[in-house]
Amino acid sequence: MTLHTAPLLLTLVLFSAGLQVPVGALGRLLSHPKALLAGLVLHLAIPLAVLPLVAFLLRRTPGHRR
Repeated sequence: MTLHTAPLLLTLVLFSAGLQVPVGALGRLLSHPKALLAGLVLHLAIPLAVLPLVAFLLRRTPGHRR
């Protein structure tokens, strides 16, 4: 079994960040599901909106070949 350092360190950072969240804040978030849903939708929609724009701009660069 091989162990890769980058995913292991990312897991450790995210786990320790999760431990920093106060329980009361989690309860407030669950009591307002609209905020949670809005954050999730924006987290998913922004990359889907930005990637086609970046692809279009990259096609217009001088080094692009058809």
